[in-house]
Amino acid sequence: MIVKLIISPFLSIIKGIITALPYITVGSDSTTELFNMLVTGLNFFPPETWLMVLGSITFWMTIHFLIGLLRFVFSLIPIINVGHS
Repeated sequence: MIVKLIISPFLSIIKGIITALPYITVGSDSTTELFNMLVTGLNFFPPETWLMVLGSITFWMTIHFLIGLLRFVFSLIPIINVGHS
């Protein structure tokens, strides 16, 4: 009962946030439905935010790929293979 009293305000806040979101109908797997879902997401955040997030994800994926590629190349060269068993 005490746990219910502690958790109920948090659950009511989450319920309020969920009810504030618009209802999205998901129909067939067509391109227009996907585009409509993306437009709904653009209503919450400006396009600059989406570009910044996409750029950041692309940048970090590239960095991790290059580090993996360098580790692979360095593991092929026996003299540089320091610290690997």
